[in-house]
Amino acid sequence: MPTYGVHYYEVKDKQGIPWWLGISYKGIGQYDLQDKLKPRKLYQWKQLENLYFREKKFAVEVNDPHRRAVTKRTFGQTGLLIHTWYASHSLIKTIWVMAISQHQFYLDRKQSKAKLGPARTLEEIAMELTEHGGAKMNRLGDVGLKNNCITASNGSLVSTGGLITQLLWFTKR
Repeated sequence: MPTYGVHYYEVKDKQGIPWWLGISYKGIGQYDLQDKLKPRKLYQWKQLENLYFREKKFAVEVNDPHRRAVTKRTFGQTGLLIHTWYASHSLIKTIWVMAISQHQFYLDRKQSKAKLGPARTLEEIAMELTEHGGAKMNRLGDVGLKNNCITASNGSLVSTGGLITQLLWFTKR
């Protein structure tokens, strides 16, 4: 579902043209009033340098790598485009708060992905579980519960004492 998690706000641009501004964990999208599914423009969080509001104006500074014309006379950042939208003061402040919150969510998600490391394949997970499953079976035998377990039709072990121990079906193969 492409619109899941997108918060829409009705705004106008400098020319007074109405738009939907959609804010999500992906970034800020500008949508036509008739089409909330596909943004006309999408500014990803990694492209945005700054966002701010004042009175009835919400603005984002977008880093545009195509506008990086650096000369000897250039000071500060070049390649920044500023996009502005207008609405009531209370709505503009609400948009800004939501944008800050969604940007923080993006940063937290990015940081947690980095901590997890690379994604594992199903085969790697299955092999790891198979190795640990065999160790569990050995521990069950050591404790003396081996005789209290019966094999279910799916190959998992079920305790006759009512406690279900789920071992992977491929530990039996």
